[in-house]
Amino acid sequence: MTDRLPDETTLLQVAPDVVLRFDRERKISLGRAGAGSIPGGARSLAIIDAFSRPRPVGEVVAALGPATPGAQAWIDLTAEIMTLYRLGILTIAGESAAPGASAFAAPSGDDLEHHADMLNDAARTGAFLAA
Repeated sequence: MTDRLPDETTLLQVAPDVVLRFDRERKISLGRAGAGSIPGGARSLAIIDAFSRPRPVGEVVAALGPATPGAQAWIDLTAEIMTLYRLGILTIAGESAAPGASAFAAPSGDDLEHHADMLNDAARTGAFLAA
């Protein structure tokens, strides 16, 4: 395990113990076996698919970039990759887990899902940020 953060040349891959859950309401959650989970969406699935084999971060960002036009979308994409790395869902190729990943403890319950839904509501989030 290394203390460095991934850059565009770092080879990342999905950790072997990643669990994806789909509920009846078509909501997705991602986590690691025996640990908490976080809500996900279409972009999360695209990231998981892209890193199903070791690939450089820059290559994946370039590949997923056309599906996420605009500066904010690029920021969201790269932030989600880093979040998945910090939680140990993505790991540096050849390593067992990201630094601190064993401390994975995501909140659970309706509160988290509600907040995630609000953040994905561009109109309300934009109005809140503008206020």
